[in-house]
Amino acid sequence: MMSNSMPPARARILFCLLLGVFSTFFAEVASGSTLFAFTSSFGLLFVFPLYVLHITVLSAIVFGFGRPRFYALYAAGTLFGMYEAYMTKILWISFLPNGPLVKIGGVGLIELLVLVFFWHPLMAFIVPLGISERLLTSSRTVPLIRTRGRRFLWVMLATLLGANQGVYTHSPLRSLLAGAVAMLVLGCSAVLWRRTGFQHYGLSDLLFSGKGLALAIVLLLADYMLLTKAIKPEKLPAISSQVTIWILYAILLTLFVAHLRKSQSFPVVDYDDSDLSLGCFEGLLLLMTISSAIVATVLGGIPGFGAVVFPVLLGLSSLAGMSLLGLALFDLLRRSPSPQPARAEIACTAMPHGKAAQLARDPR
Repeated sequence: MMSNSMPPARARILFCLLLGVFSTFFAEVASGSTLFAFTSSFGLLFVFPLYVLHITVLSAIVFGFGRPRFYALYAAGTLFGMYEAYMTKILWISFLPNGPLVKIGGVGLIELLVLVFFWHPLMAFIVPLGISERLLTSSRTVPLIRTRGRRFLWVMLATLLGANQGVYTHSPLRSLLAGAVAMLVLGCSAVLWRRTGFQHYGLSDLLFSGKGLALAIVLLLADYMLLTKAIKPEKLPAISSQVTIWILYAILLTLFVAHLRKSQSFPVVDYDDSDLSLGCFEGLLLLMTISSAIVATVLGGIPGFGAVVFPVLLGLSSLAGMSLLGLALFDLLRRSPSPQPARAEIACTAMPHGKAAQLARDPR
């Protein structure tokens, strides 16, 4: 049952740091991009703060000005992924050794589809936010795979994430070490959080608002300026290529605002039939680690096989990015439901989550 009192400032700070831990894991460790983000100086000084600030600010805006509807979260996640322009320069220089295969206005098309429209919205934002909510809070408002009767989907997700990671680790030993570190860091973080007793608060209560959110926004902007100058400043392109990024920011910000406004017409849904225990989560991390090690072993034993797998992953990820963006745009054309009675909305935020869900379904 959720607590009726507001959490202290230290609870919000600690929770947002934990959100950053989960976001960093799913976005960087699971992708094989920064396998040891929690044990390297680069990971702790550059990568981790980036994810903490992004997920803190964007989740607070979604919950403060809208509802945690999937498309509102997705639109926020696309803005999350845009850090790959100025901070890392990847949208210009690419993650491919020979540069972008296709450029539009100086920006890599595949990089844009994979990172901005697929990976970051899901793996840096929605998935870590939803899993953190289920493991660390008493609410269930972020849409995720329902575990009851659908554990096979979680198993498939963990297996595919591990396989994806294994393509980039190039070593089963690195896969096992990265998995061991992740299980230790995420598991211990969840256990220590539960010992504080703060897990009785709902997700929306633990996010920043007011002055706390304003300070987080200032820190995020400062991080943008710092990393823009610290990471490959010589790769910053001409203004003509930067204009494309500015236009993309304007389009994605418009999409985000539109989905925020539309989400206000929807009640806060409580997924009370969706749960995820810490033991189950650790088991999924173990499965992911084993899958990663197996794929890394197979790729290492078959010369040239990686050259086939990598383009397939890029193609599937690009297709997923296009599909998600298309669905997000199409959703704006659909009619919103009739406004809910005020008492139904109040119940969804103030009542225990089981009762809130029942009232949201039938506000009479």
